[in-house]
Order: sequence, then C-alpha cells, then structure tokens
Amino acid sequence: MTNNNKQNLYPVQVNDLFGYSDADGNIVIPCKWKYAEYFIEGMAVVQNENDKYGLINEQGTETIPCIWKSVGSLIDGFAKVWNDDDKCGLVDMDGKEAIPCIWLDAERFSEGLAEVQNEEEKWGFVDTNGEIVIPCTWKYTECFNEEVAAVVNDDVMWGFIDKNGQTVIPCIWKGARDFCEGLAPVMNDDRKWGFIDKNGENVIPCKWLDVDYFSEGLAIVVDEDYKMGYIDLNGNLVIPCKWKEADPFENGQAQVFDDEWNEYTIDKSGNII
Repeated sequence: MTNNNKQNLYPVQVNDLFGYSDADGNIVIPCKWKYAEYFIEGMAVVQNENDKYGLINEQGTETIPCIWKSVGSLIDGFAKVWNDDDKCGLVDMDGKEAIPCIWLDAERFSEGLAEVQNEEEKWGFVDTNGEIVIPCTWKYTECFNEEVAAVVNDDVMWGFIDKNGQTVIPCIWKGARDFCEGLAPVMNDDRKWGFIDKNGENVIPCKWLDVDYFSEGLAIVVDEDYKMGYIDLNGNLVIPCKWKEADPFENGQAQVFDDEWNEYTIDKSGNII
C-alpha cells in the first residue's frame, strides 16, 4: 500500500553521526546523534552520546528528552518508551508520562483506552489517566474500535468486550479482527473467514480463505484459488476474485494487481479507470 507520510527531512550520516537534510541535500539539523530515524507525525526518534533515546521535532529540538532506554515512533500523539528497568509506558508530545512505565508492554490509545500487559503477560486496558479500567485478564487484546475490542482467552479463542470489560460476543472464534462499518472479520474452526455483526451473528458466512476490513461498503476477500475480489455489506460478491493483490477502497477507487503485477485502478463496479 502507498505510504502517505510525506518526508521533508531525511537522516544523513557524517563522520559516524546522524543529522537531517532537506530534499536538496542541505543539512538542516546538525549531525550529532548516534542514531536517527525518519520523521513520523513531525517527530523522529534519535539516540544521544549516552545511548539514550528521545524524539526531536523538525527544528531539531528534543520534545521528548533523550532519557529512555528505548523509544517507539510517535503514533496519534503518543510514543511508547522503556526505562532502564525495561518497563514500558506511553509519553505524550511534551514528554509527559501518560501511562507510567510500570508495564511489560503497552500500546497506543484508541477511543480513550490503551492496552497494557502486566508481569503475568496478561492484557487489559487503562484510561488516559493511566488508571486500570479493564483488568489484565486476557491472553491478548486488540485496541478498541467502534466501542468494542477483540480479546483472546486462555483457550486461545477470540471474542469481544465493551468498555466496561463485559464480554459482548463470546470467545468462540479461532480468529477475529476489529469492527469496521458495523462488521468484524472472524475465522471459524475450519479456518475460513466471514463476518459477524455487533450481536455476534455470523451475517456473512465463513467461506473465504481470508478477508479484510470493510471500507466504503466493500471488503476484500480471498477465494480458494488465492485470488482477490470484493464483497458488499450483505456478503454479495460484487467484484469477482481475479486479482493477485488488492487494496481497500478509498474515495471510490482501489488499486489492484494482476498475475504479472501490473497495477490498475478500479471503481466500485470493478471497472478499470
């Protein structure tokens, strides 16, 4: 898929130290870092001479100080950090700990809640104050989307919980993904994929080798010949499975590839534009 994160500055290395240049090759942030990554959301991970990590903005200012053993890229205004005790938390763009570094692992906020993993390697959720709102009882979790989150129990079966931690769809599926446009992909015991609604009803039968999320009313499906097509919200195959690779629809168009990896743009009727 296309990377829409346009770069204005690029890491460069001079005398074993990193800085940043513009598109013309002019160095605009001095080469003083032991390590530097690309900018994401206007921030970049850097490592100082003491082997500590932080983030700088496009002016070269440390917005998140280089005090961490490790730092992840900024996503939705937060960065994952690890302290010297290998405990994980999240910091905001000002370097403030939104989630204290007391966890084995932590993930980004989504719909006001973030996933955290405790010492027993169980997952739960905290709010924006870092308070536990859903106890760490799950083997694995996904982030909240459309007010519910996919979870995995100790039997490695998938279901969904609400923001109160209540199980709203039982853990009876071999696999599951986030809800989008009111439907979520699920995998049955035969390892075939379909979709359920918010009531847990299998409204689109599990008969596909794989499926993707719905986007603009259409979802990618993979048939027994490993070819891709698109179904609508009622499960009707509206674009035949004849493509080697396909992307979700965006603004009424999608990119698809044939067996020779020739790229085409199609509309929602499957017509090549």
